[in-house]
Amino acid sequence: MAILAIYSAKFNATIRLTTETFAFEKNVPDQVLLIPGYSFLRRDRRTHGGGVALYYRSSLRLRRLTSLETQDREVIWFQASTREHDIIGCAAYWPPGSDLDITQHLQHALDEVSIEFNTIVLLAGDLNAHHPDFSESISTNTAGRLLQRFATVNALTQGIQAPTRVTAHSSSCLDILLTNIPEEITFLGVYPGIGTSDHGVACVTSKQLL
Repeated sequence: MAILAIYSAKFNATIRLTTETFAFEKNVPDQVLLIPGYSFLRRDRRTHGGGVALYYRSSLRLRRLTSLETQDREVIWFQASTREHDIIGCAAYWPPGSDLDITQHLQHALDEVSIEFNTIVLLAGDLNAHHPDFSESISTNTAGRLLQRFATVNALTQGIQAPTRVTAHSSSCLDILLTNIPEEITFLGVYPGIGTSDHGVACVTSKQLL
């Protein structure tokens, strides 16, 4: 967790999302995942791979919305409060080639919560969705088409504006941040991945979240 701590300190991160934690598979206890100054939530996949972890400043008023979570989706839902806004958020992992449509779950969850005029919506994670609306890629896949339709219906915009996974043969933005306040989001860039991860670390900032 040392590298995670360095990144969190470097960018003074309020909220930090990590996917494909492999924490259950590797039998990682909570104390190993701790970062000074941060609290965290975890959602482990009970089989090989996967997993989601959400870190947030210990000073941030945040509570987990377990009523919105289901056994078959790798998601963490939360509600947080700043001085001026309420935040409804979801940290998610949508595995490539999954037969499950995560957008149905996201839509049902948003329908369940009360979204007021000044509520900030943040839906983020490794969603493996290819669509021109989400990156410079001209290719699309089923996940991309479903997510683009969901984003349009809910007036949500992608906040990450560069590829997050680059190989010798391809460049794609698989990590998505959908929000209803795109004009308040500043994209800082994509930085080198952590450990053996083949994804970069995407960073954004917003005065609304400080």
